[in-house]
Amino acid sequence: MSTNEELPIEMVAAITAAVYMVMGAKARITSVQPAHPMASNFDLHMLNWSLEGRRQIHSARKVR
Repeated sequence: MSTNEELPIEMVAAITAAVYMVMGAKARITSVQPAHPMASNFDLHMLNWSLEGRRQIHSARKVR
C-alpha cells in the first residue's frame, strides 16, 4: 500500500476470497489500497453524490 496504514487482515481476506470466487485460482492480486486514502481531505459531499449515482445505476440493472 502507498499509505502508512495497513488494511485489516479480515478485509484483505475478504478481498482475496471475492477475487478467487469471481476470477478463479489463477487470478493474482498485486496490490490493495483504499479508494480514498486521504478521506479526511476528501469532499464528503461529492463522495455522497458519487455513491448515490452508483446506487441508482446498480438498482436500475435487471438481474438475469
